[in-house]
Amino acid sequence: MFGPIAREADKPGTERWPVKTGQDPDRAMVGKNVVNGIDLGIGIVPTTIEELISLPRPAGQENASLDPPEFQSKRANLTEMTIWQIECTVIALKHEADGDYHLVLQGASGAEMVGEVPNPDPTFVGDSPWHDNINLARQRIDDRFVRHLNPAAFALMGGKYVPHGALTYQPQSTAAPGLQFVTPLAVPGATQPLFATAIAATRIRVTGVGFFDRAHGATGAAPNVIEIHPIQRVEFL
Repeated sequence: MFGPIAREADKPGTERWPVKTGQDPDRAMVGKNVVNGIDLGIGIVPTTIEELISLPRPAGQENASLDPPEFQSKRANLTEMTIWQIECTVIALKHEADGDYHLVLQGASGAEMVGEVPNPDPTFVGDSPWHDNINLARQRIDDRFVRHLNPAAFALMGGKYVPHGALTYQPQSTAAPGLQFVTPLAVPGATQPLFATAIAATRIRVTGVGFFDRAHGATGAAPNVIEIHPIQRVEFL
């Protein structure tokens, strides 16, 4: 009735995975800030959630429910070649099956969008030039939000650990007392449990690359399904 209780493991994703992780041929163009042939100088572009979610989807990706194969390893437009910086509030965190930390980000108006921090293991990010940045961002999220999660407060639902408050029934399988939710860095063969939880609203500054995802009902998804993916830097305000 409530789905399997077997714990799931994560593995690299497939949809536009090279673009999501910086393994695509266009990665060298990211952050160059060249608009209509005019070089505006290398740098980071400050923005807001409200501004990003108001952007139109790229030509060829107007239908957010589709995943055109021609964009599998190709960046769609300038938005996906820009490093953006947002000051916002993070309100929820998920470790997804593709290894990403999925952050629900909220703007001043209450509008929401998603920011993703990939698993920095080379199995997931390959030769991404942003590996070190992703690794540090992942550690900062682990140290602030994940390391202190109490396994006794979580139970399996559909292969993912969720807080007991997410269940209306007695859990069939609870988290083992010694379970660690944090990213198992430099531990060959180690796995990380999938989980989802609300977190105390926390002011944060995230820096990372713009990305237009496919609409698939993700928690906190923007109307145009834009994300910061990957997040390259996390600062707590």
